Formats: sequence, structure tokens, C-alpha cells
Amino acid sequence: MPTFLDFHSMAKFTENDLKKSQKEPRDELGVKVLNTFYDSDSGTMFCLVDAPDRYAVERHHSKFGMKCDWITQVKMTVGYDSSDQANE
Repeated sequence: MPTFLDFHSMAKFTENDLKKSQKEPRDELGVKVLNTFYDSDSGTMFCLVDAPDRYAVERHHSKFGMKCDWITQVKMTVGYDSSDQANE
């Protein structure tokens, strides 16, 4: 499945919320959060997600009232385990 990196506001999310999101199984849209990178001072964040397509990434974020400033498909030199058992 493709991997995407997106950028947007942190909105109301805390560090604990972000850590929890990485432990969640793949959602009904087929999106799995692999990692998040954030800066509380600026209130911005990047999400690294495994998803079927860009549209699924957009819909995943809209479930939480968020709109991505940008989304790009990426390749990684070191992979993540995107299985639902990866963070158990």
C-alpha cells in the first residue's frame, strides 16, 4: 500500500492523542498512522500514513475536523510495519 506524508494544524490534539493514534488499527478507509512529527509551539504537525490513495488520507483527516495543507506520496529507505499487530 502507498505511504503518504501530510502537513496540517495540530488543532486540539495532545502528544498523548498522537501516540494513541499510532496504536490504532487500520481504519474503515484503509488508513494506518505510521508516525507523527509535531511542534507544539507552532501548532503544526506531519503525519506519515499508509493508505490506499490520497483521497483516503483526506477523508481520514476530515473525520477529525482537519484539512491537510498538503499531502504527498513518499517512499522510505527504512520501512514501517503497517500491520495492525505492529503496535500491540
